[in-house]
Parts: sequence; structure tokens; C-alpha cells
Amino acid sequence: MAVHFPKDKELNIIDNNQQIIIQPVHYSYLERIFRTAVFRFAVKDSGLLEKALIYSYKVCSERTLFPTTFNEVRAEKSLDILRALGAKEHFVKPDDGQANVHMLTLKAQDFEDILNSYGATWEHIEVPSKQGMQSVLAIVLPDASRWDDAWENYEQNCLLKMGWVKDIVNVRGKEREVIITCDTAGPILPSQWHEHCFLYTHSTSGPFSRDRARAGFYLGMKQDLCFFDNRGIGKSKGIPTEAGFYADIDAVYKKLMETTAYDPKQLWLSGYCGGGPVAAYLKAKLHKRGINFIEEQSFSNFRRDFINKQHSIAKQFALHHMRALSSKNAIEGVTPEECDFNVETLWKNLDYYEEPAGKVVLIHATNDQKLSDVSKDIYEDVARKVNKSVTRIHFTSAPSRDAHSDDFFRYGDARQEFINAVFR
Repeated sequence: MAVHFPKDKELNIIDNNQQIIIQPVHYSYLERIFRTAVFRFAVKDSGLLEKALIYSYKVCSERTLFPTTFNEVRAEKSLDILRALGAKEHFVKPDDGQANVHMLTLKAQDFEDILNSYGATWEHIEVPSKQGMQSVLAIVLPDASRWDDAWENYEQNCLLKMGWVKDIVNVRGKEREVIITCDTAGPILPSQWHEHCFLYTHSTSGPFSRDRARAGFYLGMKQDLCFFDNRGIGKSKGIPTEAGFYADIDAVYKKLMETTAYDPKQLWLSGYCGGGPVAAYLKAKLHKRGINFIEEQSFSNFRRDFINKQHSIAKQFALHHMRALSSKNAIEGVTPEECDFNVETLWKNLDYYEEPAGKVVLIHATNDQKLSDVSKDIYEDVARKVNKSVTRIHFTSAPSRDAHSDDFFRYGDARQEFINAVFR
């Protein structure tokens, strides 16, 4: 795939990779087994043991001797698409000096400027639906007289790779080709375009280059986004630990605020599964300033909600080796405090936030096979102790998909509930 950028426009800035000296850390074989179960992709390059464990898990879960593997070429192509939309990348060094974290920011205004350079516009339009006229956000393609190979390439190899849909609709009395970026855009007022930024923390199952559909969802609402890989994942270097992950998101937040001085009330910290406690850590630090928080298919207490659900031997093995997740090179006053990824501990001293801003949105699949309904209810109780505005969204994952790892925004009702919670 060849992606061509608009002329005379710098779309991608990559900071020079900062040199770091990672202090060696010794883990026993049993500790490495447990760390692989928790940190997964973040330890895939740690040694043959980790590679063998990850391979064995994928063989069993995919039921084939030739399971899917991480494709670096495909991952880079995915990043190329985001770069062509205006994304900028940085490498940041956390305060502990033990990692180099790869992050990406993408601003809706930058993307809209690129569209305008081609002669396209990005508008609120009304389209017919089964329920009547529906408000959507759509890219109105350039007039046919302005089409050239550059636009054709950009449309086919970038825009239509974001999960967006092409259609022909009536725009100001004329039939026009459009690409719909958000099909439930009624609550998003023009004054709210380019207003919010979603800082997303993914799980340890792979790098953010896999999250192009999520980028399409956030960007499609005309909002900014920030993705990053914790140490050990993708292009980020370092030895994964609980404190290390907290230090990583601290560094990403600082860099994000350097690039754009968002009001915390414009920021949405979002965490999926194991990324949930990492986002919750930063939410605790910014809670008094009205930061917003989204939890997706995650847990409020790692021991109770995940480890204690395992069979006796596996549970005792995990409990015995919990310290293997913690930093062995803690620096007093620098290394964040650890709590076994426990959101209840992270939030226990927070004051109650009564303002309409500072929203919390909790999202779960009704058929999630890894999280119990009790765990979901407890998370809501924890959230309501610290925030007045709490919204709970449920969706049912399709039978063909893994419910725990499924994305809520694939489902129309959940998309609409989410947009209502954010913009109303």
C-alpha cells in the first residue's frame, strides 16, 4: 500500500529515540511464568520461556499448531494510515528512566485540514434511516472535477480503512458521495467538535497499532485521541511492572499536555481490561480537576475479580508470586506506589466530585466470560463513591466474537449510549 501525503504539509513528527539504560532484573522461572500470564505481549521478547508460553497459549486458544503471530509489517502499515490522517508520534522517557514509551496523538482539526486541502468537507448532515432522518458526521467527497490519483489513493488506502462507510446521499439538494464517520452524531453539537481528547490505555495483548477501528470511532466523532504502548509492548522499551505502567501513563499525559493544553474536563481517560487500572491511576491524580474516566471490560480489584476466580492450584500459584508484578528497582519519591492493580485502593481517599463534569462511564458485555456480574456491580459502587455522574453501558457481543475482548462501538445502541453520555 502506498500512502501519499498532501503537498507541503508535515504530518508526522517522531522524536529522536531517547537513550535509556535499563537496569537488569532477575526473575525466577516461576515468576517469569506468572509475569507472562499477566503481561503477555509486554514480555514476549524477554526470553525463550516467554515465547514458548505465549505460543502454547495461542495454540490452545486458536486450536491450531500454526496460530496467528504478530505481523510487524502489517502493524507498520496501520501506523502509516494513522500518520496519513495527521497523527504525530513521540517517544517519551518516564521519570524512573527505565523505559522509552511510544505514543501517538491525532487531532481532528489536523485531519479536517488535510481533507480541506483535497477539496473535501466534513459536515453534519441528515440521512434517511429506518427510524426516519438521522444526523451523521460525514466527509463530503471533493467535486468530481477535483479528483485525481492522490485523492483516490487517500480515500481507498486511508479513509476506507478506518471502519467508515461510503454512501450516496442528498447534500444541499444534490446527490453526493460521502464517507460517514459517525452514524449517531445527533448529540454532538458543532461547538463540541475538536473539543475532547480520548487518552486510551489498551490491554497487554498487543500494541496500539491494532486499534485502528477505535481510532476511527474517536476521530469519527470529530474528537482528538492519544494512544500509547506501555513499556515492553510494540516499539516501547523497558521491563513491565505495575509501577512502570503507572510511570508510563504519567509521561504520556505530560507530553500530551505539552502538545495541546487540554482542560482536564476535556480529557477522557479510557482503559480496557488490564489497561483499566492504569487509566484509573491517572484519574486519581487528576480527580479534583474534573477528569473523565471510561472503564471497558475491566476490574476494580485484580486479586478478587481475576485471581480468586481461578482453580485452587492456579490461584495459589498466582497469589504466591504477586510480587513478581512489582518493581524491583523502586526509587523512593519517583516510582509510583503499587497496589496490585487495585482501583479501590487507588481511589479510596478521593473526595466526592459533584460537578457534572468528571464523568465516569462503565462499559461491559453482558456475555463477558471473564468478568462476573458481581464484579461489574462492585465497580459501579466504587465509582459512585467518588463521582456523581456515573453511566453504565451494556452490550451483547456477537456469538462469533470473544465477548471479553469485543469493542462496544461495533454495536449501534452502545455507540449511541456512549455518545449521549459524553456529549449531553
